Amino acid sequence: MSQALAAIAGCLSHPELSIAFTVKDATAINEEMLRSATANAKRKAEILCEASGVELGELLTIDYNWGELDIFSHTQYGLSDDCLYEAAPSMARSIDIEPDDIDVSDTATFVWEIK
Repeated sequence: MSQALAAIAGCLSHPELSIAFTVKDATAINEEMLRSATANAKRKAEILCEASGVELGELLTIDYNWGELDIFSHTQYGLSDDCLYEAAPSMARSIDIEPDDIDVSDTATFVWEIK
């Protein structure tokens, strides 16, 4: 990757470059997030019912948007154009890229009856 970036940086046409990182198995991330959200929603509903002196009843509905999640790291590299082009010859040896953590969020609404 360092050699490819050095070649792009040394290009006379001054290309624009954008790099994004993702995960290999986005489905597994999404499934784990949904499991966690479901357990979290039920736990909070039970706490609210307990604090209110009522009993949590049956789960009535789940409202969830089944759209696809974009799972990308928001890693940014702040090199100016001048710096990028001047660094091209040595970039192949010195580049050090470390992506930021990937933050994922989604929304689901759970509705329970109260006994």
